[in-house]
Amino acid sequence: MMLTRTEELVALTRGFAGPYPGPNRLAIARVLAEAFVARFPLFPPLGGNPVPDTDDPFDTPEFRDYARRVRTELIPKLRDSAASISLVPNGPTDVKFAVELGLSIMLDKPIVAVVPPGTKVPAKLVAVADRIVEGDLNDRTLADRLNTAIREVLG
Repeated sequence: MMLTRTEELVALTRGFAGPYPGPNRLAIARVLAEAFVARFPLFPPLGGNPVPDTDDPFDTPEFRDYARRVRTELIPKLRDSAASISLVPNGPTDVKFAVELGLSIMLDKPIVAVVPPGTKVPAKLVAVADRIVEGDLNDRTLADRLNTAIREVLG
């Protein structure tokens, strides 16, 4: 049976979730996979031949290295953390943010999202974030408001 790239990513993403019992686990994995495939239909090589030898964007040394770093570095850090504090990008989709947010959801971590002032926060992010803190990194009150939000989500 041949899997599509999205199905492969869904299978991989479900594996990251561990014992997460959420009923939306597969739906979340599919949305993340589809967003990733849409954002990166083909990974351009970093050097050498400008045309990939394969049309599979996941069959490149660069992607395999990225996936290895996610598995060996990011996932253990998130599993060991009490909560996820995320700086929400204001602009084009940030793949690192999307992967971290998806893994935080699947690991059932409390999520505190920090958004730039005036940002229209997507309804789905509002639904999954435990707290949303609006602020600029130069805002002197941001640290106090973040500490309050963290205390609230950690109980």
